[in-house]
Amino acid sequence: MRQITFGAGRQVMRNSDDIGQRLKDNLLNGEWSEWRVHSHMMAEAIPKQENKVWLDVQKKDK
Repeated sequence: MRQITFGAGRQVMRNSDDIGQRLKDNLLNGEWSEWRVHSHMMAEAIPKQENKVWLDVQKKDK
């Protein structure tokens, strides 16, 4: 199973630092953020006999 997705979008940024009527005005009048692009890749990992890990004989942990 393989799945690859790509997307792009923007969010409305709203200032919620105030109170009362100014807070309501800020929440109703948001500004658009910068564009963001994202990707996501997912695949099934199947164990294979030829996949191996070796310890380095020269490098050792402290």
